[in-house]
Amino acid sequence: ALEEFWKTNSIGRPLSEYFGMYVLANAKTVDHVSSAFYGVFVHSKLIAIDYDTEGAEAIVGSANLNDRSLLGDRDAEVSVAVKGPFVKAMVSKLIDAHTESSTSLPNSADLQPSLSVVAETNAERLQQISIQWSQGTVQNRKLLDQNSNPRPNSFGNEPEHLPELDVSEAFMVGAGVHWKILPGHMVKGLKGHLLPWNMALWGDADVYRSWKHYHPTGAWLQVS
Repeated sequence: ALEEFWKTNSIGRPLSEYFGMYVLANAKTVDHVSSAFYGVFVHSKLIAIDYDTEGAEAIVGSANLNDRSLLGDRDAEVSVAVKGPFVKAMVSKLIDAHTESSTSLPNSADLQPSLSVVAETNAERLQQISIQWSQGTVQNRKLLDQNSNPRPNSFGNEPEHLPELDVSEAFMVGAGVHWKILPGHMVKGLKGHLLPWNMALWGDADVYRSWKHYHPTGAWLQVS
């Protein structure tokens, strides 16, 4: 829908300079041969509009953009409206926390490209601990050797289709409740916690459950 809107209105700059989807995660060295990877789960929501103008406005709270939160007869939510210069200060602190940026907050037109650079850099650095972020896979020769025989919860008979995590464990790691220990030493740490959203990595939980762990599209960090 967004791409169609861009084409219909002949907007000059590409959509990727305005719109991006990201997730938060972290990776820390445990010892000289392994590192811990875990998600960062934030339940609060923030919408900031024109943060670099005098008319800046923001909404901060727990409400989601769905009927459960907005119809008023289901989930109980609370949100706060914020206006004025504090909006820019709030957005600046948030971006600093997610990207470990020491530079000043870019204007709204340049924000998305700058976030994309940080996220892609972090995705590349995860290769130090075997994670191929864009493919949604983890290179783990040791795991393949240990699981060369088919198991009830494996994806068929091919060892490269074995999941690193099943759905329940993936949710725990994604929420930051559990750490996933992976081989590799984080010589260069992540810049903050920002990473590109990637369906190939997270997988489709509904597909995963319906196929009872036999369908590779449901994998979370498939072994490559």
